[in-house]
Amino acid sequence: DLVVGPKTGKVYFTDSTDIDSDRIGNTWDTLYTSKLDYVRGKKAGRVLEYDPATNQVKTLVKSGRISFANGISVDKDETYLVITETFRAQSLKFDLTTNSLDVIVNQYTGYPDGCDCHQTTGLCYVPIASAGLKLMKIVHGLPHPIDRWVRNVLLTLPRNIAPKVVPYGAIVEFDPQTPGGSPRLIQDPNGQDVGMITGATVYQNQIYLGSLKNDFVGIYDLNK
Repeated sequence: DLVVGPKTGKVYFTDSTDIDSDRIGNTWDTLYTSKLDYVRGKKAGRVLEYDPATNQVKTLVKSGRISFANGISVDKDETYLVITETFRAQSLKFDLTTNSLDVIVNQYTGYPDGCDCHQTTGLCYVPIASAGLKLMKIVHGLPHPIDRWVRNVLLTLPRNIAPKVVPYGAIVEFDPQTPGGSPRLIQDPNGQDVGMITGATVYQNQIYLGSLKNDFVGIYDLNK
C-alpha cells in the first residue's frame, strides 16, 4: 500500500514480504503469498519513502520489525505514519521526526489489512479482512522448536488446502493520538453484506470499502 505526504509530496509505502507471488493467468496470487508469509512467521515487512524531488528511495523501517506491513496512512501535518501490521493484528505509529515505531492498537478481532485516516478529524479506519484462524492460534502457543517444525509442515501443503479466509467484515475506528484508547468496532460478523474488506478509503464522511474478492465497493456512512 502507499500514501502521498500532503506537505512534501513524498510517497510512503509498505513492502509486506520477501516472498514472490505466483502469477496465475492474468493475476498475481497475493493472497496465497500472504498465507505463506503468515505460516512462515518471519518479520519481513518494511516501510519505505520515495522522494520524487530527488528520485531516491529510503528505508524507514527495516526488515525484522514488522510482520507483514500492509495498510499505511499519514496525518494531515505529515508528522507520522499509521501502519497496519496484519499478522500481529495491530496498528503501529511511525514518527517521521524521531523515527520511533510504537504499537497504538492491538488485539484486533481478526487480521487487519488497509488503513486510511480522516484528514479533518484525524481518526483512522482499518478494515479487518478475516476472522482469526484457530489453527494458527494453536501454532502460536506451541513451544520452540516444535512450532517451527509445525510451520515447516504447513508450508509444504498444496495450495488448495492452505488455510482459508474466515468470512467476516469489520472496520475499526481509532484515534492515533491516543494509544491504548477505546477503538470503535463496526462489524458484519458473518460477512454477509460486505466481507473480506481489504481496503478502506475515507472521503466526505464516508468510508469506501474494497476487497480482493468482491465485485462491488461497499460504503459506510460516518454520519449515521
